[in-house]
Amino acid sequence: MKATYKSTLHACYLGYITQAVSVNLLALFFVIFKESFGISYTDIGVVVMLTFIIQIIVDGLMVKLTGLLGYRICAVAAHVFAAGGLILLGILPKIIAPYTGIIISMTFYSVGGGMTEVIISPIVDSIPGDGKASRMCFLHSFYSWGQMSVVLLSTLILKFIGNANWNIIPMLWALIPLFNIFNFMRVPIPDISSEAKSTSVIT
Repeated sequence: MKATYKSTLHACYLGYITQAVSVNLLALFFVIFKESFGISYTDIGVVVMLTFIIQIIVDGLMVKLTGLLGYRICAVAAHVFAAGGLILLGILPKIIAPYTGIIISMTFYSVGGGMTEVIISPIVDSIPGDGKASRMCFLHSFYSWGQMSVVLLSTLILKFIGNANWNIIPMLWALIPLFNIFNFMRVPIPDISSEAKSTSVIT
């Protein structure tokens, strides 16, 4: 079936859910990390700080990268980084020094989250047709839906599988960006206006 701009919108909605996962998931495991790995809250605070620093740096770089590579390649790459980071979060802390594994994993999915933050809004804003304002409002609501889903579903799954199996959860959430990689490889990407590019970092 041929992909349409409606397919592009759906991919962008999933992109915002991916961003919500990247930003909010790790916080659910802080107590587990402290109890299981002996990671202090100070070290956890460093992870949180690095998460936002990486995303801010990526936000700034994306203005040039989208011009050089195009929005499709950047959208695919964002989801590759996000999926890779979540999968690594489920694997690395179990096979190498836990704190090092968390830092490496966080770096990958933070890059993906930062890229997603910059590129999704301009894509939706440039989709032709009426109702642009409502589309943008609906798009941004998906971050909130994603945030709520991450907390509720992850907490529920954790109750069933137990704290010792926490690493299964990020690998389950990785299915969303993995699926969206293939979405962005095929959906039509509109021409992004210079106005949309200039406002994307602010939003």
